[in-house]
Amino acid sequence: MGIEAKHYRVGRHPNSLAALRPAAKGEVRNPNGRPKLDCSITSAVKAELDSVPPIFEGEPNQLTWRQLIRDAWLLRAARGDAGALATLLERVEGRVTLPLSTPEPLEVRFVTISALT
Repeated sequence: MGIEAKHYRVGRHPNSLAALRPAAKGEVRNPNGRPKLDCSITSAVKAELDSVPPIFEGEPNQLTWRQLIRDAWLLRAARGDAGALATLLERVEGRVTLPLSTPEPLEVRFVTISALT
């Protein structure tokens, strides 16, 4: 009574076989590729940093999230939080790097142990 489905062996359906033909030389089947989605947490946070939090909407002196975070960070550093101060200095002054060279040349010796008897 109903529509009977015709069963094909795995990989033998006509639609599957048509999709398996190799691309001709110079043929581009998907020229634009898959669209890139910008769904990272970083981009979402960056988009919100310059917005005004809901608690400050309608106030005459509106502070953005970026300004609030900056003020809280500076306050923690001023109160003696060593981690906040170190991070603040790294961001402002740059990370302290260690020199890769020494004032005098180093002598390097390689020892090969062939057998222990």
